[in-house]
Amino acid sequence: MNIAVQCCGMAVLIILFLFYIQKKNLATRTEHVFRCSFLAIAFCLFMDILSIVAITFQAKLSLWLVNAVCKIYLMTLVLSMLFALLYIWSDILTEEKHWRLCVRVCSLFALAIFLCICTAPISIYNNLLTKETYTYGPAVLITYAGVIVMLINNIVLLITQKKMNVRRRRAVAIWMGMWICAAVVQFFHKELLIVGFAAAMGIMVVYLQFENPELNLDRETGLFNQGAFMMYMQQLYEQKQDLPVMSVRVYRFHDGKQPEAMQEHIIRQLARILLAMPNLYVFRVNEAELVLLFRKKERAEHEADDIYRRIESEFRLYGDHVFKPYYFYTDSLQIVGSGSELLELMHYARVKNGEAALGKFLKIDAQTAERLFYIKNMEHQINDALEQDRIVVYYQPIYSVKEQRFTSAEALVRMIDEQGNLVMPGEFIWIAEENGMIRKIGMRVFKKVCHFFIEQKLDQYGIEYIEVNLSAIQAADENLARDYIRIMDEQHISPKHINLEITESASVSASNVLLDNMNVLMGQGVRFSLDDFGTGQSNLNYIVEMPVNIVKFDRDMTKAYFENGKAKYVMDAAMHMIHGMDLGIVAEGIETEPQLETMKTLGIQYIQGYYFSKPLSEQHFLDFIKEKNADETGGVA
Repeated sequence: MNIAVQCCGMAVLIILFLFYIQKKNLATRTEHVFRCSFLAIAFCLFMDILSIVAITFQAKLSLWLVNAVCKIYLMTLVLSMLFALLYIWSDILTEEKHWRLCVRVCSLFALAIFLCICTAPISIYNNLLTKETYTYGPAVLITYAGVIVMLINNIVLLITQKKMNVRRRRAVAIWMGMWICAAVVQFFHKELLIVGFAAAMGIMVVYLQFENPELNLDRETGLFNQGAFMMYMQQLYEQKQDLPVMSVRVYRFHDGKQPEAMQEHIIRQLARILLAMPNLYVFRVNEAELVLLFRKKERAEHEADDIYRRIESEFRLYGDHVFKPYYFYTDSLQIVGSGSELLELMHYARVKNGEAALGKFLKIDAQTAERLFYIKNMEHQINDALEQDRIVVYYQPIYSVKEQRFTSAEALVRMIDEQGNLVMPGEFIWIAEENGMIRKIGMRVFKKVCHFFIEQKLDQYGIEYIEVNLSAIQAADENLARDYIRIMDEQHISPKHINLEITESASVSASNVLLDNMNVLMGQGVRFSLDDFGTGQSNLNYIVEMPVNIVKFDRDMTKAYFENGKAKYVMDAAMHMIHGMDLGIVAEGIETEPQLETMKTLGIQYIQGYYFSKPLSEQHFLDFIKEKNADETGGVA
């Protein structure tokens, strides 16, 4: 009997199976189909051996039994190729309904072949001299036809379907290649029964390349690793499954001896606790963070709270003097769209809450996730706008009551999105301040203002200076004065044409650095305004400490003057003090003529608001100044 090769293949499969069952797995769809493929090939090898035994001893057995064994072997060949086909489809199809349809269609096709094999005649050849043992006839031809159809389907899918995982495609291609080569060799050398062995070697390649559970485990803790997390999350989202999830991240909040070793020790202790808990998948997604997926939604929050209490109890024994965990929980995966977005959401929650969240159990809702998506999208838009020069400057004219013309303007940043729409600063400036991109935006705006002033010779139209806002981040930049002086030198603009606006909040957060920058820039001739007075601390004494030339009343404060009797007394006191210090005042938000006349009677020197003009693009501002200043002065100022 020529069964040595088949026995070797069976031994390989038994060894792989013993390794496979000892390790945890995620029970993904592909893993399930792989196990079925594994068992189908093992059954095929077993029936191959059994059919050879039956043919060898056919004289001692009934003919119907020998034929039945041989036909069952032929059906296992079809079954093995069927599961190979389903294994490929399991990685391609995302919708559960499409997957179920695929299983039904493939199963019906295989069932039709089984029925044909059962009803078709089969012949047996056994030559003891040449050691040739095989079957032939219609049943065999039907088997070959069915297997070839599915094999061609497999090859086409491997070539055309780019959605398939690259490593899995490569492993399955090797599997199919070994099967084809063995079939060709066996066709020309019928004494070499190696098709079953080749199938066993092929499934071993798939196991080693992709389905080995060791590939999905963190060696230090025995938890699932980040690769397993991404793969499992992809399946959950593709199948629209929803599970509660919890993140536990170990954070070192002050220095200690051997912090890396201590952190690893704590992670191992946490792994020990979590591995003992049922209905829980635990992933180590990085060196300091664990993500927990609860298999049952009903008691997930209660179980998460229990985990929180157990870990906190553990931390009182291990490293509590150096390390504390973050705990974030959400009862729905569907608030985000992928595993990577889930990790980003947890990261955003940590950044947002800071150290105040250490050791606390916090829930994340859909609103938090929506905010994350908005920030991510806007950050992408800001980067693109900076790279593609879609950061633009609008100018709102400022009217001088004394000169009776427009003598300055405030530069206001805008962004143009990819569709050409205007994005207002309230939508993106706060994000740029959070991630530091405001420095690049501020530098870009300042350079554009200087270039515009010199290129269009704005001073010949009566514009004495342009006001440019400084954010809190810029105010804390030690290189601010150096960079702005360099830009003014490059653009050949006199510093007297620049007025930098600072807010109370910006000056408070960076008072020392800002004062140093202000002194350097004022030494060059730059002037400063205290912007949005009335929205920050509203501390009148604070004006004394800041070397500013102009104070700007916020539009809300101006509006309150006309609507709130108490606000009048506050604003009157502020104006009296500011006038006494010989500082200029700009009233923002003036929208009607009565408001304008009231501001004039109060001695406000400069008026800014929609009564005169909304913020204008460069060309519209230029046209506005040419027209209005010519009207006021009887000619070009």
